Amino acid sequence: MQNAVDATTYEVIRHRTWQITDEMGIVLKHVSVSPVVTEVNDFSTGVHLADGSAVLMGSFVQAHFGSAPAMVKSVVADCSEDPGINEDDMFIMNDPWKGALHTADVAVISPVHWKGKLVGFTQATAHQLDIGMIVPGGFGVTQDAFQEGLRMTPTKIVSRGQIRNDVMQMILNMIRLPQAVLDFKGLIAANNVARSRILELYRRYGEEAVLATWQGLIERSRLSFKHRMRELADGTFSHIDRIEYDGLRKGNFEIKLAMTKKNEDLVFDFTGTSPQAGASINCTMSGTLAGICGAVQPGLCPDIDWNEGILGSIKVIAPKGILCNAEMPAPVCRSSVTAAWIVRNCAQACVGRLISASPKYAKEASAVWTGSQNILQISGLNQFGDRFAHAFLDTMAGGVGANASHDGIDCAGDAFVITLVIANVESHEATNPVLILYRRRLRDSGGAGMYRGGASMEEAITPYDVERIQATSLGNGMEMPTAAGLFGGYPGLGAGTRLKRQTNVSALLKEGRVPSSINELQGSEEKQPICIPNTSLERGDVFHWYWSGGGGYGDPLDRDPSLVRLDVISGVVSAEAAKNLYGVSLAGEVMNPRETEELRAKIRKARLT
Repeated sequence: MQNAVDATTYEVIRHRTWQITDEMGIVLKHVSVSPVVTEVNDFSTGVHLADGSAVLMGSFVQAHFGSAPAMVKSVVADCSEDPGINEDDMFIMNDPWKGALHTADVAVISPVHWKGKLVGFTQATAHQLDIGMIVPGGFGVTQDAFQEGLRMTPTKIVSRGQIRNDVMQMILNMIRLPQAVLDFKGLIAANNVARSRILELYRRYGEEAVLATWQGLIERSRLSFKHRMRELADGTFSHIDRIEYDGLRKGNFEIKLAMTKKNEDLVFDFTGTSPQAGASINCTMSGTLAGICGAVQPGLCPDIDWNEGILGSIKVIAPKGILCNAEMPAPVCRSSVTAAWIVRNCAQACVGRLISASPKYAKEASAVWTGSQNILQISGLNQFGDRFAHAFLDTMAGGVGANASHDGIDCAGDAFVITLVIANVESHEATNPVLILYRRRLRDSGGAGMYRGGASMEEAITPYDVERIQATSLGNGMEMPTAAGLFGGYPGLGAGTRLKRQTNVSALLKEGRVPSSINELQGSEEKQPICIPNTSLERGDVFHWYWSGGGGYGDPLDRDPSLVRLDVISGVVSAEAAKNLYGVSLAGEVMNPRETEELRAKIRKARLT
């Protein structure tokens, strides 16, 4: 079959398939009204073979590379005989045990038929702001899967070109936000466009040429990945990362990874990981694959097409019933920012060491990016009396891990979402009853090192034009840092929250003064738990939160003192950190070379004791 296409036609069809995944994203953003889609790009698109194998994934959410093929394969397995996969049908699903990362990720999957024959699928997946969970939003502290909202196995939502109103109404009946109908129609529209574009390819180039190209893309990725493996050193690389709180109880929830690379094989073994938890920090196997892909794709094969050729070349060992392969009815709604994210951390740490051991690529070895998330969700009635729910995904703008040749990038996003865009402050305020007092780069958040980890951000909000809103803050990495450094580099700062009640923020604003720090505000500060399952923010309350930076690379005492000086001047590193971590003596903006040399010698001597 692969000989049925010449090299030129192959490249034309290949690039056209890329464009189809991009166009799906454009259509989805134009139809949807959710800021998660329109502002943040928290969605994915893809083209698949008739058996569900991924041909090409769009350049959006990296994590869905580990889940989308499983969802398409679930449609094939569950629906082929009953109710049947017919022309112009579409299926909706969000079941984590059928491929989704969590119930908030809803996929619409469309079969593509050519002359009556099933030849492939398209899929579009987007995070939903509400799916009927016990608390509004896509994340919550839940104790079993039955508290996590509507959980759909593959269900026919479009039958022979007509939306099934009974199914659509059944879904909307479970959701607090009526505008969700446009988000679902955006997913349907994206698939409609993709299917029409694929049929254009079939009409122009013929069935053999298109299928030969698609199969060739998968084979090319497989061979390229195997070749990359042969270029890298053999060895076993291990890492342990932790979640300190599941939302209900403190603990030491560990994910243990031993990654073995031998010849062409790459095996991820999670044996020894903690048993699944009683609250929503678990993930299913889809989350584990998502975490692995979030490290492997950017770290080992950024120049290789994302498809089944890579997925099929990776072996995963994850015993059932552990934190990263939870069994039903384990709660998993926070999986993408807890267990799956920690899997990503472990995989990134191991991949970084693997690359470091391979001279050809050693300069590309990276410390862990944005080691944890600290997502704030708000909900209630807005200033117009309408029900609303909103997730601040600004926390995706964390710090990139430093690598062997340069500093990590500040506030740059994460390998999980390579086309991430955080919403403008004005967008948050225009659609929600809040005022954002500040959002800025966070000093000392990047891990210290010869090359510094990228800095993260901090943010503060207060309710605006309403008496109160409900807030849920969910995160990890607050008591122990999770963005590990590499070769002596320090970890990036973890996450944290602060809450001041009954402040004088309104009075300051009336005077024309916008507070630049929560410390400037009068009021009573409440000590906050690691996770805030649900609290009420009243008029005048101010909520402040920050999130993880990237890990550093190499010993901070080996950093060029002039770079430390510039970091202090720009505000990304404090004078205290310059002295205590980097051993650099500064008087204002002036660096003293002799005192710096003496200070570094003193720190090295102290280490030996």
